Amino acid sequence: MAGRPRIRLVHLPDAVVAPSPVPLNGSSDAFDFALRREGWIAFGGFTVWGMPVPLEGESFKVGRSFGFLRSENPRAIWVTDGHRSFEEGQTFLEYDGGARTVLDRVELPPGYRMFDARGNDAFVHDEHGREWRLDRAGGHLKRISYADVPALPGERRLALGREWAFIDEKGRSTRVDPLPEGQPRPSEFGSFSPDWRYFAVDLDISDRNRAIPSMIDIAQGVVRYEPVAHRLAIIDCVNGSVAVAEGTFDNFASQFVWSFDSEWIVFSTPFAPRGVWACSVRDLKLEWIDFGRRHAPGPLVNVSDLV
Repeated sequence: MAGRPRIRLVHLPDAVVAPSPVPLNGSSDAFDFALRREGWIAFGGFTVWGMPVPLEGESFKVGRSFGFLRSENPRAIWVTDGHRSFEEGQTFLEYDGGARTVLDRVELPPGYRMFDARGNDAFVHDEHGREWRLDRAGGHLKRISYADVPALPGERRLALGREWAFIDEKGRSTRVDPLPEGQPRPSEFGSFSPDWRYFAVDLDISDRNRAIPSMIDIAQGVVRYEPVAHRLAIIDCVNGSVAVAEGTFDNFASQFVWSFDSEWIVFSTPFAPRGVWACSVRDLKLEWIDFGRRHAPGPLVNVSDLV
């Protein structure tokens, strides 16, 4: 069926494409995110699917959910059950794709969305984007900030605000230097390196006052598409310093994917669909990997240890 996502195995940097060892061709929705978990890989868009690890057997459908959240359980993710709206009060399910079972559930009051969970606490946004801690046992809400949400052991988390900061597992904060140029994309488009030393972020350096035509007008040829310049920034999580890679890419980047040694970043750009970008943390120079006439894949997930 035309338009359905097809999961493929791509060898870089030679751009050789092969069938996936485990087919995943059953979704009628495009995938926007992919995440490695212990025992499986989660693929998400409007519907969440899973692929077993090792890459053997059959893929499986998790359920209807717009995206998912990473769980503190390394085998699990959080998904919505898809039956209740934001206004009614959503239910989030903690799902273990290795065991293919629901481990936990969080019932939210109307008007809140969950962005994280730790034990008996759920961390939620209200309709104005403010952060709250929800005591799941008592149902009490307490106003907090991002900085009040601790990182998991050995990890860091990004605290957004007038200034950015990284928070470690003990609640210690490292302030991020001012970004040299551009408007950063939302934090979900950023990505920590596997060793938690670096954070990659997409910077929009285009004119913020420019007129933005609709995609319908562009598709119908009413107006001409004009490239929108973006750059890649690498933030050192230890000292907060910011370095911007040489070169630009068109419009937004997809999910950043790191090599396991935290030395390379790879990402695709939907408005430049015939290749992918790669960048060395040491050299800080964007390199284009051309796929010729083929469409480049997205989202990407690193499976170099599995093949």
